[in-house]
Amino acid sequence: MRSNRRTSALRLLALVSIAPLALTVVPAAAQAATRAPVQLEAQSLSSALTQLGRQTRTEIIFNPALVRGKRALAIRGSYSVAEAIDRLIAGHGLRARAASGGAFVIEAVAAPAPRPLQTSEVAPAAVEEASADPAGEGEVVVTGTLLRGVAPTGTNVVSVKREQIVASGATSANDLLASIPQVGNFNTVPSGSGDMSIPIVRPNIRNLGASGGTTTLVLMNGRRMVGAGVLQTSVDPSIVPPDLIDRVEVVPDGGSAIYGSDAIGGVINFITRKRFDGVGANVRYGFADDYKTVDGNITVGKDWGSGSIFASYSYAWHDNILGIDRDYVRADHSARGGQDFRATTCSPGNFTVGGISHAAPGLTPGTVNKCDTTDYADIYPRERRHAVFAGLTQALSDSVDFQATAYWSRRDTTRLNATPGFTGTMVFTNPYFRPIGLSPVQSVAISFADAFGESMESRARFDSWGVSPSLSIDLSDRWQLRTEANYGNSYSLIREPTINATAATAALAGTTLATALNPYDPGASNPAVLAAIRDFENYGQADQEMFQTRAILDGKVATIGGGDIRLAIGAEYFFEKLDSLVSLDRRNVFTSAMGSVTSRHVKSAFAEALIPLVGAGNGMPGLRAFQISGSIRHDSYDDVGGTTNPKIGVNYKPFDDLLIRGN
Repeated sequence: MRSNRRTSALRLLALVSIAPLALTVVPAAAQAATRAPVQLEAQSLSSALTQLGRQTRTEIIFNPALVRGKRALAIRGSYSVAEAIDRLIAGHGLRARAASGGAFVIEAVAAPAPRPLQTSEVAPAAVEEASADPAGEGEVVVTGTLLRGVAPTGTNVVSVKREQIVASGATSANDLLASIPQVGNFNTVPSGSGDMSIPIVRPNIRNLGASGGTTTLVLMNGRRMVGAGVLQTSVDPSIVPPDLIDRVEVVPDGGSAIYGSDAIGGVINFITRKRFDGVGANVRYGFADDYKTVDGNITVGKDWGSGSIFASYSYAWHDNILGIDRDYVRADHSARGGQDFRATTCSPGNFTVGGISHAAPGLTPGTVNKCDTTDYADIYPRERRHAVFAGLTQALSDSVDFQATAYWSRRDTTRLNATPGFTGTMVFTNPYFRPIGLSPVQSVAISFADAFGESMESRARFDSWGVSPSLSIDLSDRWQLRTEANYGNSYSLIREPTINATAATAALAGTTLATALNPYDPGASNPAVLAAIRDFENYGQADQEMFQTRAILDGKVATIGGGDIRLAIGAEYFFEKLDSLVSLDRRNVFTSAMGSVTSRHVKSAFAEALIPLVGAGNGMPGLRAFQISGSIRHDSYDDVGGTTNPKIGVNYKPFDDLLIRGN
């Protein structure tokens, strides 16, 4: 049995990172001091620096560990070597130092000491910077908008970047979300409960009622993920390993006009790595009082400039924490002026006659046995996770890019629940009956902890997998067509042992030693009687399936004083299906099982426009920038009809250091 130490948990994490330390040298002749033509596609930073060295015949020296996982935007034009390097490494915390012989050495900019996880907003200036990029190179879609290269208008986007994720030490996506103040995970444990009701951690940005689903939409790379669970269809964020997350974007604002009506509370988007070159691995071990955790990841990939392929495996395991292991978990708050919530279904039990309680074994009138059922129930269940993730990206031509991602995840959760108590009525015909006064009837409140143990172990398994190919086609230097397909499938199995109250009631009314329950010492009852009471479980299984496909056309319509007018239009088809079975019966007996098969088809059309009325080109004191956006989405459900959701957003910047948003 684990220790009953009630001390505050102090974690110590040990991180072991395996990474190559050898320097990479790009051989070249003497550097040209003058400008020269440079043609580089968007690719990994390592490949971009290598190609730049070849094109300019310059020696560029860098440590592969400094640039691993970093991306460089495409550059085309006439640049000096120093200018080209600066553009490639911009935003990566690196600098270029001129060395002897015309060479350049890439170094890390000195960073401050690590701090707790902080979130940052998508910079307001990003809108103007993106609009000022005539080539549209490297433009990405930010969560909350359909338009490339701009942040949502009138909406704040909270972003947690790769460096912050690593510094946080989060071992699961749920741990990571629990560190973001805008995500409402307060008073919840960042781990699935493993029971039938809420086996999935459901992020809730606005704390709106979620019932069997959720009002916060969880995406991966801007696409939906298949739900999990038996009595709910919520996305399980834990299927996304933190080691593969490039950044997390949180929109704490309604997103129904962009993503659909189930984004009414907000949107969380996990954006994974797109490219990887080399081999990377890490292992972490942590411990606290009565607690241990281990997780690790290995990623192997190849980047060849115009494309990249990688595969990654992640493993995580953590121990459980019982209520008795933590001093702050208790049912009796009377010592602090609160109430006493301890149970009276204890072992030994309580017997009531004429409204007066008699605590066993003495059966003294007016006495009550109380027990804290939180002691032997998990506040944090044991969990084991496996995840495999793969990605492929390839430029098929100068104007066509193909991307595909695939994942598989398995989560096994084991949860200890306090052995259930039981209340019933015993009459004098029970051979174990002990008279209290002259009453032939007693109300009984007991626990089966002595017979079955202090805890019962429930088990849950959640498997999910998905694949998402996409194609981006540059129709011109101003317009792009994006087409996507997305399929996901999940399987959930939950088994919760409990007691058969019907069998216990019958045994309490038994008239022989072979059939009766001994309420004073349940463990001394006939083994056949105890077996009938214990052979009972809450069983549930479900298969869930989803398919999504959509096409989005976006680009620049015209240029006005404030910048480019942008427009996006698109259409989407979404299908989801739930096939579930639940039963409360003897183990592996499904005579009372209830099954349900339900599905939904959704057809959608949507549009978004951005009009920058005032910007860098025509701003003035008191009106540095002003832009307005409008979006609308119509969803047609085959089961409940249709819904149309519009939204208007405004950004107003009176001066450079102040941005006012509204929608």
